[in-house]
Amino acid sequence: NTKITTSEINFKKDIKKLVPLELISELLQGQPEIKSVELLKNAARIGATGCGHSGIICQHFAHLMCCIDQPAKFISPAEAVHGGTGFLQRGDVCVFASRGGKTKELLPILDICKAKGVKVSCDLNFRKKLWSSEKAQKVMTNLMQYVDVCIGNEEDAELVLGFKPGDTDVTSGELELAGYKSIFEQMVDKFNFEYCVSSLRVSRS
Repeated sequence: NTKITTSEINFKKDIKKLVPLELISELLQGQPEIKSVELLKNAARIGATGCGHSGIICQHFAHLMCCIDQPAKFISPAEAVHGGTGFLQRGDVCVFASRGGKTKELLPILDICKAKGVKVSCDLNFRKKLWSSEKAQKVMTNLMQYVDVCIGNEEDAELVLGFKPGDTDVTSGELELAGYKSIFEQMVDKFNFEYCVSSLRVSRS
């Protein structure tokens, strides 16, 4: 029954003990990332796939999941369409990593995951240093057909997918919740997301 706070867990490089997903889930209650953590926590198996440097990250991620007793496996994109995805079953989770969002080797794996009922989570998380809004919309809009859980705020929705809430201003000190609700309802209607998760913040100066 110990209450866990963010300050009590040291995420620095010298951390000696990995944190179970159950504790991370408790820490993130009320945050948009909670849905992705819950998918990982409840999955019987976790796959991770990516190419190049992203692939190395996915191999490390799969190893870390195994270290906290979450069965996980790195799926080589080269082997994925030749039986490598047999590891994944309905209700499992597959994590994809791609810097540009359109790595050709990963697209067939998305088709397989969708056909097998494997959950796909996507954090829009727009970064202008990586690409322009126009390029992001061109790439990401096509990928949304594979996504079950979409995470992002109203700015991400506009810059990555082209949705814009009416008459809203985060700097005004007040939020027009109806406008934000409308934008996420539009996203669910268009892309048939199982969940569309966001957090609303007010900027004050």
